[in-house]
Amino acid sequence: MPYIQFHALTEDQVANISKDLKQELATALNIAETAWEIELIQSEFFNNGGKVTTNPLVEIIWMTRAQEAQDTAAKIISENLKRLIGRDSFILFRNVAKETFYKNGVHY
Repeated sequence: MPYIQFHALTEDQVANISKDLKQELATALNIAETAWEIELIQSEFFNNGGKVTTNPLVEIIWMTRAQEAQDTAAKIISENLKRLIGRDSFILFRNVAKETFYKNGVHY
């Protein structure tokens, strides 16, 4: 925990962004690099009867943190995506209450 889920990107793009992203987030937010998980959610988008390319959506699932931490994470992820693909992106935080997240049957 935290989990970063990418939509509307390719496997190569997520592999590329994963090279430095976890380290940047860990340093800026004081969350161990090993705590971050990066996942690609395979997505296909359609319009007018055919496949289309769209701006990526990034979902971050984590335990609720201060607005400043959320803003910092969003900025780091957005900047990395902008360098990688040169397009806008959307970021959605899913804040999980500490007592609702369990590891090996024990909540945090």
